[in-house]
Amino acid sequence: MDNKIFETILKRKKEKTKLVKTLSQCSLGDAECLINGFEKYISNRFLISIEDLKKERNIIELAKIAISKSENLGLDNINYKDVKDCSGTTSSMTRKILLIIAIEKDFNIKFTDKESSEIETIEDLVKVFSLKRSNDVV
Repeated sequence: MDNKIFETILKRKKEKTKLVKTLSQCSLGDAECLINGFEKYISNRFLISIEDLKKERNIIELAKIAISKSENLGLDNINYKDVKDCSGTTSSMTRKILLIIAIEKDFNIKFTDKESSEIETIEDLVKVFSLKRSNDVV
């Protein structure tokens, strides 16, 4: 593996570890801390900029931005690339699902199917995450 690629992966992994620790220290009522933390977490996972996250809040749309950047496509061409697989799931939906699985793993929580389907925006993620964590604390 190319050293530069390896170094980038290692750097992202270290950043993610710090982000998980920071997010874990946010109080449940501190929406700003959680939103800022999840913006950075999603930026790290999707390899997109914080500026992209400030312009777009929908996780599927953020996944499309990530796909368009990784494939060097414009957003206008992403529908061409965002094809469904044999199960009927688009690439952007798959990225959203993988994001939710990563959050479950990193924070040792489990979202129900209903909760996962309710997560459309970063703010939805924070809301469902906070509810899940508050229920785990009780």
